[in-house]
Amino acid sequence: MADESKKTVPSVRPRKTERTKSDLEFQLSLLQKRMHSPKVDLVEGERHFTVRMELPGMTSDSIKVDLKESQILLVSGFKKEVSYEGKAKYKECKYGNFMRRVKMPCEVHESTEFTYEHGVFTLELTKKEQTEHSVPEQNTLENTLQNVLDVSGGDVGNWADF
Repeated sequence: MADESKKTVPSVRPRKTERTKSDLEFQLSLLQKRMHSPKVDLVEGERHFTVRMELPGMTSDSIKVDLKESQILLVSGFKKEVSYEGKAKYKECKYGNFMRRVKMPCEVHESTEFTYEHGVFTLELTKKEQTEHSVPEQNTLENTLQNVLDVSGGDVGNWADF
């Protein structure tokens, strides 16, 4: 008969110092399921890019724009849920936090001025000249998760306390 005292139970998740890539991928997938990711049109002109996003039901005050390393555009915000009288039969509209990360094809100048009309967010970003080149941020899973946490203010639910 086997000695029951020698059996060990494997750890379900690694300790904080032993985070693995699969842990970060799992956490990022949970966050992406919780956050709405709006559709984007990116149009290249001769000297600038135009970014358009469909963000119905928002106000311009609830939209945040950030540019990381002159090439990673982060657009985020919060859409307040609408309350209805009666029992909802369908609820397909997205509410809550949203975030969209767009890697620009080349470096651009930072601009936080945008227009928001009829549910469409529009932003123009001027291209940088080749002589103004700097080293872009590496697109790693850790950077992506950190950017999402920065954008959401760390308010992503209990799973973030790993």
